[in-house]
Amino acid sequence: MENVDIYDRRKESTGIVKDRHDVQQGEYRLSAHIWILDKEKFLIQQRALNTKKFPGLWSQTAGAVDAGESSLQACIRECQEELGLVVNKEEITYVGSYTRVRDIVEIFLVEKTIDINNLILQENEVNSVEMVDFDKFEEMILRGEVVPSINPSYTYFKTYVKEFKGKI
Repeated sequence: MENVDIYDRRKESTGIVKDRHDVQQGEYRLSAHIWILDKEKFLIQQRALNTKKFPGLWSQTAGAVDAGESSLQACIRECQEELGLVVNKEEITYVGSYTRVRDIVEIFLVEKTIDINNLILQENEVNSVEMVDFDKFEEMILRGEVVPSINPSYTYFKTYVKEFKGKI
């Protein structure tokens, strides 16, 4: 059971805590999407092959924000849990957010030099990881290899990197 804080559509806390799977229409939980950029390439992870949603498809690092936790804390925790990657606050930039049906997605950019061979993948979440550039990732999207619900998150990430980092 993963408990999450419940928010309204304006991202104001309702003071209610629920299991993340029990969020109802008109209620929202927070999710963190983390894009890890190493120079001109970024890390993507293939979802475990036995997951219920989108098995074997590629996405960014992500997860629900636990009850009592900030989105920034969730960003740091998810990198550690899913990848065995230690991330410091100084390496993280908040990029933006958007609202889906039952969650508010907070998008973060982590700028860090990483060696994917040193990562420790969480077996029940991550099957594989890869470093890709924007062209390769967009080809993967066109081939249907990427979780479709991350497209808004990817657009925020790509726009931020292009406009403010000048790296595309």
